[in-house]
Amino acid sequence: MMIPVFLQPVLPSGTGRCLAGLLLLLILPLVHASPLDDARLAIRARHYEEAAKILRPLARKGDAEARFQLASMYRTGRGVRKDERQAFRLMLQAARQNHTRAAYNLGVMYERGLGVAPDPGQAQYWYRQAANDDYRPAIAKLKQQPVTSVAEPGRALFVAAQTGDVTTLQRLLANGAPVDWRDPQGRTALMEAAAKGDAATTGLLLKLHASPDLRDNLGDTALLLAARNGNADVIRHLLEAGASPAQADANGNTPLLIAAGNGHLAAVQILIPASSKTLRHRNKAGRNALDLALRDKHTRVARYLESRGLTPTASKKPKAASASAKLRAIRQGAANYPGWSPLMIAAWRGEDSVVQLLLQKGTRPDDRDKEGNTPLMRAAWQGHTRIVQHLAKGGAATDATNKQGRSALMLAAEHGHPDTVRYLLDAGANVNRLDSRQATALLYAVRGNHPRTASLLLARGADPDRGQLDNQPVLIWVVRTGQIPVLTKLLDGGASPNQQDSRQRSVLWHAATAGQSATVKLLLAKGADPAMADAQRHTPLHQAAMHGDTRSLRLLLSAGANKDARSREGNTPLMLAAGRGHAPAVTELLQAGAGIDMRNNDGDSALMLAAVKGDRKTVEILLKAGADPALRNKIKKRAEDLARTAGHGEVASLIRQYRKDKWLGIF
Repeated sequence: MMIPVFLQPVLPSGTGRCLAGLLLLLILPLVHASPLDDARLAIRARHYEEAAKILRPLARKGDAEARFQLASMYRTGRGVRKDERQAFRLMLQAARQNHTRAAYNLGVMYERGLGVAPDPGQAQYWYRQAANDDYRPAIAKLKQQPVTSVAEPGRALFVAAQTGDVTTLQRLLANGAPVDWRDPQGRTALMEAAAKGDAATTGLLLKLHASPDLRDNLGDTALLLAARNGNADVIRHLLEAGASPAQADANGNTPLLIAAGNGHLAAVQILIPASSKTLRHRNKAGRNALDLALRDKHTRVARYLESRGLTPTASKKPKAASASAKLRAIRQGAANYPGWSPLMIAAWRGEDSVVQLLLQKGTRPDDRDKEGNTPLMRAAWQGHTRIVQHLAKGGAATDATNKQGRSALMLAAEHGHPDTVRYLLDAGANVNRLDSRQATALLYAVRGNHPRTASLLLARGADPDRGQLDNQPVLIWVVRTGQIPVLTKLLDGGASPNQQDSRQRSVLWHAATAGQSATVKLLLAKGADPAMADAQRHTPLHQAAMHGDTRSLRLLLSAGANKDARSREGNTPLMLAAGRGHAPAVTELLQAGAGIDMRNNDGDSALMLAAVKGDRKTVEILLKAGADPALRNKIKKRAEDLARTAGHGEVASLIRQYRKDKWLGIF
């Protein structure tokens, strides 16, 4: 059973911990919360029950990291009663929010049947999701496990929606697959597509009469899931199909409240006209959409909601404690922040008045914690711009680095605080500094999916070709996080469109793999090389063929991509398309003149691979185009033999009949 690294004990046991936990309870009402990081600190100090109290509201709000941490606690029984079913529910929610470690752990839970019935197919799916982020434990898992086929049409449809395989979706639905099939968690293919922000798959499923208002076991609808990721096209598709904007989740949040709380302005603008009857709806905590936008400092969303006549709900504010009282509380609870000075704690928690009081008393502004962070770095991390200003005026260095070589600018950029970033740049922070991981502030902003911050850094001279983060350059992170406006700015600013990661996968390779045909078009127009191959000699054309992306195929072929390029295993794009049953992609490649009877290192042809897959339409296309059914591979098997061995008797008979007709025609 995996336990996150930060769950390992770092402090000795004893009564001091209990007293520290009691003090923490006493001071929490007096000091502004920085919840997620406070939970981490509580875990490090083994105050698991306190950590759970902090994490629960964050998880309800939809924070992926909080859900992951809380799920881990329910799995191990630390700070909470052990509950594998609850652990599974939280882990599933975090994984669906693209949390890499959650995806891996969810795969483990499906594999071992922890909190859910064992499901090898789902285990492999989630391992693949984590492996796509280069998570090594997931890559190792996939190497250990045999590939699991998905036979049931409903489950196959569900998996196709998870992977965005529109070609397979169309084929399955045409053959009668139930469009509203549910997995054990009550999820439908439409819900999966909506949660992933896949507008093309969502639109297709709705055209084929997928029910838009079904709920999963957690009470979520497709529209509620779409509101969390804020994809405007998905939300528009669902509303046009009649999805109800009035349905609320288990916490009483409607799609509008969810979109507002997550800062998705475009989604809010689409939902407002459809939510006229529920505009002033309050969730179970008594908050409306404007309350949630204001709480999380989504200024643009808040302004828009105010312009539509929404006002915040009235609430009594507790009487503010004096700076001296707050300072006393901080000193009393210092045991919960090992190695931190009172100034560090105040800067971290956003206690402006305490920071000013300490500076007036002559406190040194550049004290460091065990990681080498200064109070100014901690304040920048949290986005407390005013405190950063006070500390800088008090003599704190604005461009100092911690033990990992990270500056305040990098910390502010990573966590998406553009105002703090702007102040630090004005104060002279080095915009192109590299830390010990060879990453820049720009890379951290892009990986964190903070386009405003990334755009600001670019405007202030950030070099898009400098550095890598987790062995991936900035353009690849942009493509992976779907920040296309930022990609355009990067390319217009001179970034090389041929950046590669540590496995030699180019930006174009990643775009083709993700099925982002618009991105493929943009990259090609900016000079991306379609011939660049990865370490396995897979080109972008291989990737587009493998995923059945005909739009990207046409773009790449028009740009001069080698239609018969061979991978390390000897596979051509046609072989990969045929082996996956992507009939339209096979047709596209054949029309472009792809070699029909070429063989890979095992002696298999495209027809043989299509026969193993058992896709009748692909086999028919290849046979009509002249594929030779008499060829044998290195183990002396013909396409007919391979189809029969794989259990595709109908396809085997089709190939046999074709061979017979051809023989009669010749002789």
